[in-house]
Amino acid sequence: MVFTALSEAGFEFRGQMIRLVRTLRGGDRPKHAEAEFANVGSLPRGCYEPGGLFRKPLPPA
Repeated sequence: MVFTALSEAGFEFRGQMIRLVRTLRGGDRPKHAEAEFANVGSLPRGCYEPGGLFRKPLPPA
């Protein structure tokens, strides 16, 4: 949605950077409270985070 909005606003799409994330999401339960919250677990985070490279169009020469 963001890429489409930037393109429609007149910016030129130049490419994209991909960030790979290979961690677990934390904060689901307090530290050292595994016994109290036994049914709560950690989920893997999304592994694909694209970042677009856009630029303002160059004026005609």
